Amino acid sequence: MKRPAIAALLLTSVLTLNAQKYKVNIQAGVNTTFISKFDNTNVYAENFSIPGYYQLNTAGQIRSMSARETRIQKRPGFFADIAVEKMLQNNWSLSLSLGVNQVYYTYNGFIGIPEYSGATGAGDQVRLIDLKSIEPDYGDTKMLYLTSRAFNVSKKWSRFTVTAGPQLNYLLSKKYTNTILLDTDPSKEGYEDGIFEARGDANKLLIGATLSAKYHITHRLYIVAGGQKWFSSLYEKQNTSDDVRRKSRPIQAELGIGYNITGF
Repeated sequence: MKRPAIAALLLTSVLTLNAQKYKVNIQAGVNTTFISKFDNTNVYAENFSIPGYYQLNTAGQIRSMSARETRIQKRPGFFADIAVEKMLQNNWSLSLSLGVNQVYYTYNGFIGIPEYSGATGAGDQVRLIDLKSIEPDYGDTKMLYLTSRAFNVSKKWSRFTVTAGPQLNYLLSKKYTNTILLDTDPSKEGYEDGIFEARGDANKLLIGATLSAKYHITHRLYIVAGGQKWFSSLYEKQNTSDDVRRKSRPIQAELGIGYNITGF
């Protein structure tokens, strides 16, 4: 009777030790993206047509170009991930996660719209207008990324755990407006005026660094607060104005809740 009891005790001990080697954590919450103000370049093109839809109008011309400071407004985004954490000695650990992360912000800009006083255009005046008054969705930017906090290092003190390391982000979807079409003269069928913003395509792969702190409410449940700094620009160099690209390396702040599912 003693041998089966001893064997069971040894098996339980081995399983317990194994359970302490790895942990699986899930966490989710909200984030805020901080973008620096940038001088945005907009071009006003008069009387143009869209190739593939209308015949190209060679008489079309650029009436004005402007570079003006934007007004940035933060919007709440979200994040969620699952992580495998390998426990090391002295309350150190190493983790690898996979999840999603949203960048969400909006801004407004201004441009001078030409107004004509006569058929020859003599005495033309420029009216300064904000672009959200033309297109309410202008500047609204949503980008969803597949995110991995790869090889993050953690140190635990009682109820607190601090984690730091690199973060990789791959673009899954994007939604933003950088073109506004204006039907300023209905008599010119097939031709329109338009405002084109110098903001090119979104970069697919972004690199950042993350820092966070956890407070363990219970053995498994915890609150997490932190964020990341992006070292890569959100936008590709092509067709993006220099100031937009240089200042589109945001900082994100995050607040959420996590749970240790199990160990193995």
